[in-house]
Amino acid sequence: MRKQFYLDITARLKQIIDDEDNQIFKHFDLWNSQLDEDYQGAPIKYPCIFLEFLPIPWESLGKNRQAANLQFKLHIPMQTLAKTADNSHNIDKALQQLDLIDAVHYWLTRFTNDYIGTVVRIASVHDHYHAGIADHVETYKCRVIDDSAILPFVSVPDETKLVVSI
Repeated sequence: MRKQFYLDITARLKQIIDDEDNQIFKHFDLWNSQLDEDYQGAPIKYPCIFLEFLPIPWESLGKNRQAANLQFKLHIPMQTLAKTADNSHNIDKALQQLDLIDAVHYWLTRFTNDYIGTVVRIASVHDHYHAGIADHVETYKCRVIDDSAILPFVSVPDETKLVVSI
């Protein structure tokens, strides 16, 4: 379920495009502290989105079906090339990062499918600790249903006989 959740959420966010039909976010991945100074992974193209799963409190629905109120964080780091001071000549460009956060929120809150309920934002944190990078962390929650442990139904032909030894 988590794999499909990640794929569905990223597919949804890849639909955010600019005026020339270019995909806005250049990189998607699971969160692995990619913004830490000692991160040794591949170079990151900005803006990007990292999905972090928070602990999932599962509940049984019976017959191997489970549900949870899933909470997840989207780390949305962006380069901060322009100044956001009110007297800055490029303030509109600098504040576009906030427009992108609003676009993510817009697209996610209008997304559901057969196993994901309504997505609701519950927290926002703006982390400017990283040199030249602002990491906007948006926390969301939604109800999910996990059917991955349910065995597929196998049809048995009518002519099959059940032999029982007594």
